[in-house]
Amino acid sequence: MSSPIYPEPAQSASHASTRFAGQDTQRPLTSEVTFFDWQKGKPRRRYGFTIVELIVVMVVITLLIALLLPAVHQARQAAQRIQCKNNLKQIGLALHCYESNHRCLPPARMGSPEAFSSLAILLPYLDNANLYNNIDFNKAPTFQEPPVTPLTGNTIAAMTKVKAFICPSDQGFVAGSTYAASNYVACNGSGGTAATRYARLGDGVMIDAKLKGPSRLRDITDGLSSTVAYSEQILGSGNPISDNSTASNPYGNTLIDPLRQMLVLPRGQYDTLMGTDPSPTNCVTSSSTLSTGNRGAKWMDGDFGNTIYNHGHCPNSTRLDCTNTSRNAGLISARSRHFGGVHILLCDGSTRFLNNIVDPVTWRSLATKANGELLSDF
Repeated sequence: MSSPIYPEPAQSASHASTRFAGQDTQRPLTSEVTFFDWQKGKPRRRYGFTIVELIVVMVVITLLIALLLPAVHQARQAAQRIQCKNNLKQIGLALHCYESNHRCLPPARMGSPEAFSSLAILLPYLDNANLYNNIDFNKAPTFQEPPVTPLTGNTIAAMTKVKAFICPSDQGFVAGSTYAASNYVACNGSGGTAATRYARLGDGVMIDAKLKGPSRLRDITDGLSSTVAYSEQILGSGNPISDNSTASNPYGNTLIDPLRQMLVLPRGQYDTLMGTDPSPTNCVTSSSTLSTGNRGAKWMDGDFGNTIYNHGHCPNSTRLDCTNTSRNAGLISARSRHFGGVHILLCDGSTRFLNNIVDPVTWRSLATKANGELLSDF
């Protein structure tokens, strides 16, 4: 049997007003919108955001993003800088493993007229033994564009990207180049005004094996912790050699990044006069009409502008980098995309980050192996 339905007791006006007053004090935070419901023929209320409130929320979110993006960018740069430093440390470990096996350091270039780089020689110690075994060091490498077919083992190896040779802060390649690039370069010496300092012979650790025997640790009388073995460079923009440049306008009229370019002096002959020497004076006053953007384009190629640099100018110098077209001499600065300076790898295997405003005398002294300079902390 169903229970009876009793009508609800009538409420007094005071009770009703109290109830509705209580409801008013508990209204939701969202705005209340009243509109007419045509189907039911009476007004109906809905809750939602007004345009003003929506704009306020969007402004707050935009401000938060604006505050967070720089922090995210800085964190990313810091991670890239750490990875670059680790790459150099790996090269340093490979350098000492090579020295332990051969009782000497690898030369900066080996062979002629085209030469293999020290990076190619270090491949087995950088977990790239298979790539190393694909290279025939008895045959001079060729770096023609486009490559000659059928491709040789050396050409295939030169086209293979090695992750340890790429700084994550840079672009990772040279536009238009078939070959794999490198951000890391061997130090040839101080790059002073004497011909032996900016040419292949150099006064540093990493020199041409054909001109002078490879360096041994006992030859580094300036101290392993005070002598640079490697540093870094930025990769070229990929612009081909241009003939519309002059000494006063060495990069021509093309809108390109000049720091990624190199001035090319007149070609010389291998093992003879080598044409115009890339001295500091000639790199400013030469009547050369060539410039190129293929800096660092080939990690296998042991020459200035690809895998060799010197300390003629301070890090990230605004002065012109230059080489001659035979690439057997050059005045090439250490450069990076890190803010404020570059990494260096010392002969003891340690790495340091040096500021762009390092003292020029200290910078050049770090590049020599046996000049007897006394260096304090740098």
